Amino acid sequence: MSTRSLPRTVLCLPLLLALPAAAQTAAGGCLAFDGVDDFVLVDRTAHLEPGEITIELWAWLDGPQDWNTRLLRKGEHDAYFLTADQDFDARMQIMATRGTQFRASATDTQPHTTYVGAWHHFAGVWALDRAEFFVDGVRVASEPHTMGALTHAAPTDLCIGAGLPVLLQNEYFRGRIDEVRLFNRVRSAVEIANTWNRSLELPQPGLVAYWRFDDGAGQIASDSSGLGHHGRLGWTSAAEASDPQWMASSVPLLGDGGLGTSYCASSLNSSGAAAALRLTGELSISSNNALLEVSGAPAGRPGQFIFGLQPTQIPFADGYLCILPFQPGLQRLGAIQQIGLTGGCTCAIDFAGTPAVGPITAGRSWYYQFWFRDNHAGGSGSNLTSGLEVIFVP
Repeated sequence: MSTRSLPRTVLCLPLLLALPAAAQTAAGGCLAFDGVDDFVLVDRTAHLEPGEITIELWAWLDGPQDWNTRLLRKGEHDAYFLTADQDFDARMQIMATRGTQFRASATDTQPHTTYVGAWHHFAGVWALDRAEFFVDGVRVASEPHTMGALTHAAPTDLCIGAGLPVLLQNEYFRGRIDEVRLFNRVRSAVEIANTWNRSLELPQPGLVAYWRFDDGAGQIASDSSGLGHHGRLGWTSAAEASDPQWMASSVPLLGDGGLGTSYCASSLNSSGAAAALRLTGELSISSNNALLEVSGAPAGRPGQFIFGLQPTQIPFADGYLCILPFQPGLQRLGAIQQIGLTGGCTCAIDFAGTPAVGPITAGRSWYYQFWFRDNHAGGSGSNLTSGLEVIFVP
């Protein structure tokens, strides 16, 4: 990781007792599905029958899933799905059907057994001309199609954790589900990358259902979208075998995002997390106490803070370079340092310094990132945090 051509502009300090506890927050509750007969049923409504859709959720797979296992399904023939398998392919995917003749999907490149025993975020997008699939905020598949808008003939209820209205044993999901979100529009790759590991602040454009599964007890899974699409556990309003079980969630949602705006994607590294970057202190240049903080990076590895004036999202190493490397370019912030025992380090921004692009001034956007060595199996040897846009004030 050579940075000799990049001018030094700030002082960086190792943080040995660092940030996962501060950067992550308890995700509340989730629902556990037994793979036999458990499901959540949401009554049919036109809000859940758009022409284009984005489906997002977190899932923990307890083991290999059966053929045609559904995490979410609405419809029988004119339907949309988020599924862990289709006809024995063992792949996570978004799929839509029209009648019994037409089907299109965007399918993960990895078998779903890759995700067994850990929380992962899955998102599917259905646009008029393509389907896309995302894993942990990163787009892994984009497939063109000619089916156009979703159709919803013979309107049916929506089901989470099973493939109803199809009454087949193999369509039940075995594992945990949390943070289910439906949008009646296409969310961009940048939007998904920015929010996949955060609870959504409300309201959100196009959000038509949001089941956080934080109820903790009872027969109702509340919808936080404000549209009242509350789900019912199992076949009836009474407790029964078809009810999924409430339990505490360990979804690794980021808590206090700090100052600035997160952008650009971050992928999983050898620590098992996706490294994130935030800013604490104050945005005021005169206060001079702004501190960049890394979390979720692999302990003991060297890394380098970088910054620049232009954002981007370019595949680089095992993640994405979020700062345009061309004119006026990116610059390093301080010396290479070692990541602390809990995956963090900090960088105190020195506003008195004068980087090559000129002094850090108020009222314009500055873009920050952290690049680090990593020994992730099969990887390139390095990865990066998400990007952070910051606009300082006087």
